[in-house]
Amino acid sequence: MYDQVTITPSRSLTKRCALGSAMAGVLLGCACALTSTATAANSTIDGSGGEDMKCKIDKQPTARGFQLSGVVWSETAAPGSGRYRLSILKEGASGRSSSMQEGLFALEPGEEQRLSTVSVSVGRGDNVNATLVIVSEGEEVCFANI
Repeated sequence: MYDQVTITPSRSLTKRCALGSAMAGVLLGCACALTSTATAANSTIDGSGGEDMKCKIDKQPTARGFQLSGVVWSETAAPGSGRYRLSILKEGASGRSSSMQEGLFALEPGEEQRLSTVSVSVGRGDNVNATLVIVSEGEEVCFANI
């Protein structure tokens, strides 16, 4: 699956990155083509999920880049719980950096919960890939990617 992410205007730089993560015995893989071509804007990337839990990555601009937040919510009348992993990879002229936030969560029926927020500074030509994985009862139940 290939997605295009737009970040701060810069010299044209296209990178392909592969990001894989293992969580609770579930092996995931994704590849994204990232191109830095435009100004970052408010956006929400909804994830795929089952009927019980949904997830998304919120992206909000800041003075020097943006904040990425992993969000999960329940759409049932029953409580839910699980693990999350928010992985971020940034590559550019200044080098490569990565961040991984993970932890446990518990949801009340119909509740939305912000799991983790990461501030990302971006410069000209920087490329960013973010992935949110939600695992509940040993199974991947939601995946979101930008």
